[in-house]
Amino acid sequence: MSDADWDQLFDEQHERPPGATPAQLEQLNVNLFRPFSTRELAEANIVTVMDAQHIAALKDDAPQLLATAQRSPAHSWVLPKRQLPITFLDLLRWSDGPIVAHKKLFLQFFTTSGINGIREMLLAYHFPKYLPGFVPFALDGCGNFAAFDMRGAPANGEYPIVAMSSGNLFEDDAVVVADNFVEFCYGSRSLESYLFD
Repeated sequence: MSDADWDQLFDEQHERPPGATPAQLEQLNVNLFRPFSTRELAEANIVTVMDAQHIAALKDDAPQLLATAQRSPAHSWVLPKRQLPITFLDLLRWSDGPIVAHKKLFLQFFTTSGINGIREMLLAYHFPKYLPGFVPFALDGCGNFAAFDMRGAPANGEYPIVAMSSGNLFEDDAVVVADNFVEFCYGSRSLESYLFD
């Protein structure tokens, strides 16, 4: 468990669902990085084909998007083989998917499962395709993600936190905003300010 006092840390608590149970956290650890199911692959490939067709119409303006859509069918996507930081799991124990703010940092955390679950959002936005090794855990209400950069080994069980626009999921445009999860939560700037100021 972390030393963070989530009740004190977040100035505003817009929604605070009950905390995740030990069983829910165990299921998250088991399911988050498991191989894709046939159904998940089929759904992702349908969207990938649609992406390629849509982007092809923009090929003069968006060659990077077209190249990415064409080179990455869903069956080739890889998920990181890592554990989520203990500090993040501690937040989920406090509340499974809270909507909170600290100063100018507004966050809609994803849940352990369901339509707003971490795995569901990771797949819905094709993170393994555009940003392999990155795992989103929250949105800011303005279309920007906060994500763990899990490409490298953890430092004391923690990963760097990055901000990125949901409409521009490219590594070159991801901005490191903190070295670890608790440091990120204590941040006083909006994700938008890191990306666009």
